[in-house]
Amino acid sequence: MGDIHITLVANAGLLVECSGGKLLLDGLHCTENGMFSPVPPDIREQIMRRVPPFDGIRWMAFTHFHEDHFDLGLVNRYLQAAEPEMLVMPEDTQYDVLSRLETGVCRTESIELPMGQCKSIGLWETGSLTAFPSRHAGNEYERVSHLCYVLEADGKKVLILGDSDYDSVFFGRMTGAQEFDAVIANPLFLHLPRGRRVFTQSVRTKKIIFCHLPFAEDDRIHFRNMMSEDMKQYEKILPPMKALTVPLQKVSI
Repeated sequence: MGDIHITLVANAGLLVECSGGKLLLDGLHCTENGMFSPVPPDIREQIMRRVPPFDGIRWMAFTHFHEDHFDLGLVNRYLQAAEPEMLVMPEDTQYDVLSRLETGVCRTESIELPMGQCKSIGLWETGSLTAFPSRHAGNEYERVSHLCYVLEADGKKVLILGDSDYDSVFFGRMTGAQEFDAVIANPLFLHLPRGRRVFTQSVRTKKIIFCHLPFAEDDRIHFRNMMSEDMKQYEKILPPMKALTVPLQKVSI
């Protein structure tokens, strides 16, 4: 059984490697919005020029199209330069992204499903990426198209929550009795009582990996301190936790 290797790009952007294949998730954005870090210019350049570890990326995926996860111009430039095999994303009606994407160079899976349903896409020779829609956290974002993903490779299974709402009933229904090797979540799943209930009542996992944190120089709201304190406070009631906080930090599952 091989490992799944995850490298932090910025914010919720991740490079996922397994079985010789690479997936870039939420990893091309450049807007400085005062809360979360954009992909640093040097790493954006490495991605665009396919400099290791960003060489050989076969697939791209996005959970949603907010500016701290996705930039249309960067994605179009990358699609033309790198010609990946596949792009996976939500079907979007609010931002009309699909009509402005230069997707002719690769297969595009624009996923629109009723809540509670899922779609699996074959990746690697031994795995898949399963997408299912979820509500984005915050009532002001109720119209935002958002996907969660389950990545399966070499007998391991990782749940990626993105910016989902903290709904333990929903995630209990979607995940059932299956156990994940890891769940990738944003820090509010730890900080908020509703978020913690997703792990204490619904989702079974061996470990939790947190991302969606600003880098130290951008942390005007002291998000990183909150994360550190919460990890200490709740370490006895939750599975082992790790936070990805610096560019190109790696973790293996």
